[in-house]
Amino acid sequence: NYEDAIPAECMAIVRIPSTPDDDSSAKTMLNLFVGDNRIVANGLDTSAPLYIFETPDGAISLCAKVSFSDDINDVLSSLHKEGKASEVKERKDISYTLVNHNFLIAFNDNAMLCTGPVLPSSLQQQLSRLSRYLEMNPDRGAGNGDMLPRLSDDGATPSLIAKVSALPKQFIAPFLLGTPTGTSSSDVLLHA
Repeated sequence: NYEDAIPAECMAIVRIPSTPDDDSSAKTMLNLFVGDNRIVANGLDTSAPLYIFETPDGAISLCAKVSFSDDINDVLSSLHKEGKASEVKERKDISYTLVNHNFLIAFNDNAMLCTGPVLPSSLQQQLSRLSRYLEMNPDRGAGNGDMLPRLSDDGATPSLIAKVSALPKQFIAPFLLGTPTGTSSSDVLLHA
């Protein structure tokens, strides 16, 4: 399950629905992260939703279901020829590249993850992290956490679930009104 590439310890998850007939949301998200949306038509399964998630250290990443990893590899290789990406390399069972000198894309036959901006000094650390996520261990995946199972699947509407502690500090207090004394902001979930 490609959703197992999303870590259970996420602070926030956004579900962005996509359909083969209307992949405009997927194209918009890929443009934000990669600056190119050719991957949507070449290699991603647009019948499955995209997810954007935030990890506890504040890193924001995108997760998409892969239909044909060879097609993604071809698109990324063409971006490399255009000077928009580094050479696609392999590490263990994943392929990866750095797009626009900022965004790290890592993928296998099941899922694609994109995160950024990535500084050259932290590239190996980020690559190790994405490699661990792409092992897709269900025990460490978001499906085993407390947020993804609660995220609504209401068709064409994007939905968000976040720990209130992921919000800027000036927004946290109103969401804690009426909670029992001593409730941590990481124990309160916002679902929209």
